[in-house]
Amino acid sequence: MKFLLRSRLWSDNFAFRKVGDPENFFRDVGHWLGAEGYVFLAMDGETFGEHWAGYADFLKNFLESFRRHPDFRLVFPSFLAERFPAGERQIRPGTWSTNAEHYQKGIFFPLWNDPHNHKHEIYWKAIDLVRQLLRLKEDNLQKAKDSFDEAFYSCAPWWVSEWHDCPGFAEKVFSLLLDIILSAKNGLGEEIYEKMKMLKDEFRE
Repeated sequence: MKFLLRSRLWSDNFAFRKVGDPENFFRDVGHWLGAEGYVFLAMDGETFGEHWAGYADFLKNFLESFRRHPDFRLVFPSFLAERFPAGERQIRPGTWSTNAEHYQKGIFFPLWNDPHNHKHEIYWKAIDLVRQLLRLKEDNLQKAKDSFDEAFYSCAPWWVSEWHDCPGFAEKVFSLLLDIILSAKNGLGEEIYEKMKMLKDEFRE
């Protein structure tokens, strides 16, 4: 299977508005690539319009700049997979937020599952408790499983990561998890409910 790796350097420069004049971007990328190569830009969907207001003019100027730089062109990912030879590489786990310092410390998912973040540790213990309950093959758990799908998403640990300290959002998820456990209405659910309350109290400390 072939993978195209995102360019963290140039994608972040683009997303965090470090590019400035598009002409500078083409100049700097040209020096960085040398004779031949490619840059794979990938950003969050909300980068343009939410994180970055007034983006339309920049994108228009950026795309028009390709006319003045015939050595550069926009292509489909499939073109790159065919044009450049594949090589075997060991790809370490990580996300767009993982940098070299994180890798050195063994922190592959710093905004979601940081082993040095106590609130992350508590959050994942809570998630695992509910998973124990939902693994039971009981008909009355379907509603609880549907609710869990709504409660389990990446924003909760993100708001208590190295970037943020806003536990209120994650506390709401704890409340949802408690409601899910109550809806199960079985013996294991009662036991897990008490454990979950303890974790929620610990999370608030």
